[in-house]
Amino acid sequence: MAREAAFFDLDRTLLRGASGPILTAALREAGVLPDRSFPGESLVYKLYDVVGETLPGMALARRAATFAAGWSADAVVEAATEAAKVLTGRIQPYARQLMDEHRAAGRPVVLATTTPFDMVKPFADELGLDDVIATEYARSDEGLYTGGLAGDFVSQFLHELAHGAGLTLHVRLIDGEDTQHVLEAIFKALGVALAEACHSR
Repeated sequence: MAREAAFFDLDRTLLRGASGPILTAALREAGVLPDRSFPGESLVYKLYDVVGETLPGMALARRAATFAAGWSADAVVEAATEAAKVLTGRIQPYARQLMDEHRAAGRPVVLATTTPFDMVKPFADELGLDDVIATEYARSDEGLYTGGLAGDFVSQFLHELAHGAGLTLHVRLIDGEDTQHVLEAIFKALGVALAEACHSR
């Protein structure tokens, strides 16, 4: 018997707009970020709220792990815990009912986002979600972010997906160096393959 799960994206899906301004404010309040905003910050967030993902926004997201180098992971989690209290008040009106329907049907409810894990896990916990799939930053032995990503999470995810769903799954990287583009290609191809496999013939 196949096991089902309900996956929810964070920004402009579970939330009405972007989580970025709230998370950024919490990081500033906790002293993780300096008190000043970067040039064009408010414009980037407003643009995202209106049109969604843009090339400049994706470029910033790609560099996020690098920007976080040297931050205390514990301080980030503490800031995210405060931000979660605000974010839970901003979820879409339909979201709680939809999540409850999935739970009633026996489906785990999972948050899937590129937002860093440490920044969204407290929000997921506040909502009582079953799991989180998010970007994990590498940490030093001292608990500071190193500027890179933690482990080979994509391989682990694909292996668990194939094993859990009883799939035969082959992913081969032919070319590509930009991590974001490689990941996008993998998951878009996976989505197309799953859609074709599930289509009734």
